[in-house]
Amino acid sequence: MRYFIVLLFFLTGCSSLKFWGKGSSEEPSPQQQRKTAKAIEEFNRGTQFLDREDYKKAAQVFRKLLADGPTTALELIARYNLGLAYEGLGKCKSAASTFRHVIKSSGNDHGRLRAQALFRLSQSYECLGEDAKVISSLLDVRRRAKFLPDEVALAEVPARLASAYARMGNRQVAEKYFIEAERGIKQLGGHRRSVSEQKELLARTLYMMGKLDIKHFSAKASDRYLQSLEYTQKYLLASVEMNHEKWSTRSAEDLLQKYAYVWDLIAEMKATDTDSRKVKRIKNQTVQSAINNIELLKKARFPDPESPPLVDTLFEKLNEKEKEFQAYLAGNLLGPELTKENKERFGLKRKGRLV
Repeated sequence: MRYFIVLLFFLTGCSSLKFWGKGSSEEPSPQQQRKTAKAIEEFNRGTQFLDREDYKKAAQVFRKLLADGPTTALELIARYNLGLAYEGLGKCKSAASTFRHVIKSSGNDHGRLRAQALFRLSQSYECLGEDAKVISSLLDVRRRAKFLPDEVALAEVPARLASAYARMGNRQVAEKYFIEAERGIKQLGGHRRSVSEQKELLARTLYMMGKLDIKHFSAKASDRYLQSLEYTQKYLLASVEMNHEKWSTRSAEDLLQKYAYVWDLIAEMKATDTDSRKVKRIKNQTVQSAINNIELLKKARFPDPESPPLVDTLFEKLNEKEKEFQAYLAGNLLGPELTKENKERFGLKRKGRLV
């Protein structure tokens, strides 16, 4: 998991974790050693909860650990992992605040931790719908690319920049970063690894590139949601086509969830008597955009006559969703707008007409 990678390189590179010789003047007291050992034990317990995606218990452990005043060497990592727990719980504001604290406290001494915290902060801002801050954080992350795993620096960061720029309507810059992300994927494919390692790395990276936090997209941002989906869905499809037991399955589930969310957006769009046609038009546009995106996904599908069952099942379910969207449009056609004169002419309560 990603936080264990951070934990490993932070601990191995941290100058404050030392082993003292017996009788050294720097040797901690027995009480301090017991406190440190207890803090490490609790820290490991918290990371086990993170590994099991039990974010509630993980947050409890790391909050208590920080309240007890852990050794300096563990404090920043504990706070970073607390941010991960908040992220997993969907508490985007708390996660952002926690990652900002890590960035501010880490300074230049812990470059890797700072880079990772910046990257997670960008995802917290994405969750909050603050795309300008997403872009600012990711551009800062790019300046620290040497501290990041290759799959993050080469592929995931430019893919997330492409998605953020697309949501802000800057498709020209979005396309530039999309091309960069494509190059990054090819570079990852050229690294020397076993076949199974390569497959897992690419499937996981593509899944991470395609992840889109739907929680912050309200009905008012339905157009931004569909624009972002247009960019991210191709990564999820590529992950599904890798046919990896874990990450490809997650990618397929994520894709279907994203299209199911369109109905949630439609349900949020409430109309009054004065704007019913306008809202109906927006609903239809949202559904039509979803249909367009499914068609784009079909074109992006790799033409393999013997495609994995997971891919076939995915497109069968997407076809079902497309039919649902088409049926919705067929049942919600908008007639021509009536002029004031026509409204009086054809209205039920016009002069001289019995009601």
